[in-house]
Amino acid sequence: MKKLFLLFAFVFSLFGITTNAHAVDYPFSVTTTQISSGGTFNFYMAVKGTFYVDCGSGGTLSGTGVSGGTITKNDTTGYTYTCTYSTQGIKTIRFGGRATGYANGLTAAYATINNKF
Repeated sequence: MKKLFLLFAFVFSLFGITTNAHAVDYPFSVTTTQISSGGTFNFYMAVKGTFYVDCGSGGTLSGTGVSGGTITKNDTTGYTYTCTYSTQGIKTIRFGGRATGYANGLTAAYATINNKF
């Protein structure tokens, strides 16, 4: 089992999202290797806004405010989101969206946590 812990504190900005064509630009990605079946990639978000996540390679996104590959957060409360995979291999998770509010203090807007590959 491989545990991956990366912490990113970055500011989301407008990432070239076009709603009429449903095209999304994913300017940020994380690539990792899943060494067992049934692995998960978990990340934490404490930021308000609309975000797009492509779990890639047959991954399924789940968590609070998720609809398909879109996360809609109406507050800066931190929640954990999960990309779940049934096959082994290299996984690239891509992120895009726009933040409209941030938590006060030293709370990271995004962090990867407790990943089980």
